Amino acid sequence: MIDKRIKKAMVLQHDEKDCGVACLKSIIRYHGNDISLEKLRRESGTNNKGTSLLGLYQSALQNQLKAEGLEGRIDDLKKLNQPVILHVSLEGNFEHYIVCFQYTHNKFIIGDPAEGIVKFTEEELQEIWQSGYLLQLSPNSEFRANGFHPNRSLKWLKDHLVQDKNLFVSSILLGTILAVLGLATAVFTEQLVDDILPQRNFSLLLKGIASWGLLLLLSNFFSYVRQLLMFRQSFEFNQRVIKYFLGKLIYLQKSFFDSKKQGDMIARMNDSQTIQSAVQYVVGQAVIDILLLIVSFSFLFYYNSETALFALTILPLLILLLSLYLKAIKSKQRDVMQQHAINESNYIETTNGIHSIKSFQKEEYFQSKAQRIYQKYQRSIFSFRTFSSKFDLSLDSINTFCLILTIAYASFLFMEGKIQLGELIASLSITNILINSVENLVLANINIQGARVALERMFEFTEEEKEFTTEDTPDPFHFEELHFNNVNFAYPGQGALLKDINFSIKKGEITSLLGENGCGKSSLLQIVQKFYTNYSGEIRVNGDDLKDVSTVSWRNVIGVVPQTIKIFNGSILDNICMENGEEKEKEIIAFCKQLGLDRYFSKLHHSYHTLVGEEGINLSGGEKQMVALARALYRHPQVLILDEATSAMDRNTENFVLDLLKNLKRNITILFITHRLHILKSFDGNILVMEDGNIKANGNHEQLLKGNNLYSNYWNDLLYA
Repeated sequence: MIDKRIKKAMVLQHDEKDCGVACLKSIIRYHGNDISLEKLRRESGTNNKGTSLLGLYQSALQNQLKAEGLEGRIDDLKKLNQPVILHVSLEGNFEHYIVCFQYTHNKFIIGDPAEGIVKFTEEELQEIWQSGYLLQLSPNSEFRANGFHPNRSLKWLKDHLVQDKNLFVSSILLGTILAVLGLATAVFTEQLVDDILPQRNFSLLLKGIASWGLLLLLSNFFSYVRQLLMFRQSFEFNQRVIKYFLGKLIYLQKSFFDSKKQGDMIARMNDSQTIQSAVQYVVGQAVIDILLLIVSFSFLFYYNSETALFALTILPLLILLLSLYLKAIKSKQRDVMQQHAINESNYIETTNGIHSIKSFQKEEYFQSKAQRIYQKYQRSIFSFRTFSSKFDLSLDSINTFCLILTIAYASFLFMEGKIQLGELIASLSITNILINSVENLVLANINIQGARVALERMFEFTEEEKEFTTEDTPDPFHFEELHFNNVNFAYPGQGALLKDINFSIKKGEITSLLGENGCGKSSLLQIVQKFYTNYSGEIRVNGDDLKDVSTVSWRNVIGVVPQTIKIFNGSILDNICMENGEEKEKEIIAFCKQLGLDRYFSKLHHSYHTLVGEEGINLSGGEKQMVALARALYRHPQVLILDEATSAMDRNTENFVLDLLKNLKRNITILFITHRLHILKSFDGNILVMEDGNIKANGNHEQLLKGNNLYSNYWNDLLYA
């Protein structure tokens, strides 16, 4: 027997990259606490390639666990009294993480995030644990066993469903009526055979048929009304869930999105449909089936108690069947959802990258790649459907077997004279209804399990803490100075990227930043915007710690032109204000005229009303940068961050922008990243030279040329080429 503590602690992965954090979550639960998978992903640096042992180590420390990376042997695992994470290699050199919970009865109890709890022999574990790497974890003195609540997602769902209680009550009442009316044919048949036909009373026959027909028409009408109620509930429920989901999602930290694929996000949003389908099935069909089960058994017991008890023998057989198949069905449902998300992500990535694919004539490769991923997705569906068919075959076989026995037994009772012919026919009809209802309830459990998997995937996001809310309003803020003091930064699970960063920028100055690709410039800008706060050292704004400054207030005074510009489908007006531009048309045009930007937008085909297309396909690279600059300046920022903001502009446009920035610097602070040396020289301000994550030199153009640094080397290469 496997320890209940292990069973309760075990967590399955949501997709292939989650195996490491699922193992870590399992161990945290084993020790009596619980942390969301999303939080562990963020802390460990889990990305599309998975998680490193270093990332798991860092995340464990943040959750009050003592962690130690070790290299061991099989014999060492036998002596452990605490679960550990093992780094294993599966078939095809596929790296994976599993939890070794304990060694008992010559078997290792293994928690595999992909499969669940399994038992390994010494030889089986040795075959996959060839690296010998493990992460030993145990609670430290600050760890608190606060318990975990596996039904939090169900409570969340309940809170959203309770708002539809009036619709549900009405639906259940109608379902009760439909359940009773559903037996009308069986009861009428019994009366017809045993009472009406033997009397040869034509008037009674007409009354019986009329009554029966009226009941059937009422049943059809009530079914129609009930269907309308469920459609209404579905509409309102989906509206609420998606509103809640987007309301949470849009306010999460940027780091949350760094490791997320678009397809996965879309697939999880679509999970609401799976949840709603299950809700409709439970409230719609399952309630009727339960009522039919009760009413059918009551009528059957009324006709003949022996037949009723005989028919009920199906229940324990079906419960046994469900227990044998349920775990595997849930696992295969989860796999289908994972592969669907992967396929969706690849489709989006391929269509977004079609320009590069065609430019490099890689259509065949990407078509083959898409086909492989889609085939894997289809194989998961095929596997699920094949397994479901086996389950259906077993279910139908049990039902058929029970129905045959019930018919045989009821026929025997008729031949013995214990029941009449009409009662026999009615009993067989009701037994068939009863068995179908039981079968539907068993299948409903499978739908519910699929919805629970979808609910778990969707609920992950709802547990994440918002970066800020709509209730947070910006406080009055007047920027004077930003100061970095010995700042160090590393992405979770990776080595140090920024090391001992020291510099200051002040109001009324243009500070430039120069560095090779990958040296940490973009990460530095993201830290300035408070997208990442897991740095060491100090960043002070007007003397206050940046971490203590309101995120809403700080970002409210920052304008950014990023290196990769996002243009939204809409008009130029919409993209400048990032709202409904029609409502602010006069204000935007007046603003652009004031800065001299109007001449660049008015020459477009429909001026400010020009539709830019998806991803700004109707604009050139330089035009996109002008839109981004107008967008940043329209906020009236006190700090303006420009990352290669003129790289796609022609010479005249670039000169205009540089002159504009020089005029604006009196009232704002500008931080400019560029590789264009003539720009750095023209600003005549402080230049920060960044190499290997560190500010190696700083000064103006003349000062830097006197030293040996990246900036002076660039100029020497240019002058003496």
